Amino acid sequence: MDGPHLSPGERTMLAVIERGLSRDRRLERRLRTMRDGPFRRTRGRLLPMATLVLALVSATLVVLAVTASSAPLIWAFAASWAGTLMCGVCWVRGLCKAVAGSGRR
Repeated sequence: MDGPHLSPGERTMLAVIERGLSRDRRLERRLRTMRDGPFRRTRGRLLPMATLVLALVSATLVVLAVTASSAPLIWAFAASWAGTLMCGVCWVRGLCKAVAGSGRR
């Protein structure tokens, strides 16, 4: 530790606090499993699937919009395409962070 050292009284108080916290089993379990939440673990699989589904929906809507020349279909395509782009950008951003993070040791 680079900072100022703790006095004996402060060390005693810290030991009492640590003993009290170590008795809390629920807190210990949460601290052990705090690495990634359930959403973070599934996001790696969820985002590519969402992007793929939105891309398929967008492709279907653009074909329908062109053949039917329907304004609501064109607006639906525009909305789904915007969602597809947002999901795709988030997916690529996550991949870039993962690649950059794996290089650090």
